[in-house]
Amino acid sequence: MRQDYGEAARYFRLGAEVKEARSQLNLGYLYDQGLGVARDAVQAAVWYRQAAEAGLAAAQYNLADLYVRGEGVPVDESAAFAWFQKAAGQGHTTAQLMLAAMYAQGRGTAKDLAIAYAWLTTAQLAGDTRAQRELEALEPQLTPAEREQAHERAEAFVRRGSSQRASLR
Repeated sequence: MRQDYGEAARYFRLGAEVKEARSQLNLGYLYDQGLGVARDAVQAAVWYRQAAEAGLAAAQYNLADLYVRGEGVPVDESAAFAWFQKAAGQGHTTAQLMLAAMYAQGRGTAKDLAIAYAWLTTAQLAGDTRAQRELEALEPQLTPAEREQAHERAEAFVRRGSSQRASLR
């Protein structure tokens, strides 16, 4: 089959308009990237939001990313934090890394290096190797007890499984 983003956009729109969340996510992505449709961050945000509200972690992450960049929506780090938190709570490791960065920098939330460390550890336990450098950078800023508690939180979070995930707090 030939690759035809315009045709894909047509079919994704049909699904998106009847509230099929994966179609909404995919249509948002096509608008976000300008594939088969004119690039339109506002439309991307509209479709990502609908899929995010339906509970799709990838859509929650993508919408949060738009809020961080101020594309299609105003820059709003609190909204970005909330959407990253929802995606991270479902096991989306890139969202977990972004949430850790926001905690570490106090962006969209109060600065909390121990919770940042816990989210990085959670991503690492899930097999995401990108967390290692940030863990090493945070480690000297925490006491051994804080590191141990963060690791315990992360392990408990991973054990609970995605159906019960919400937060490391």
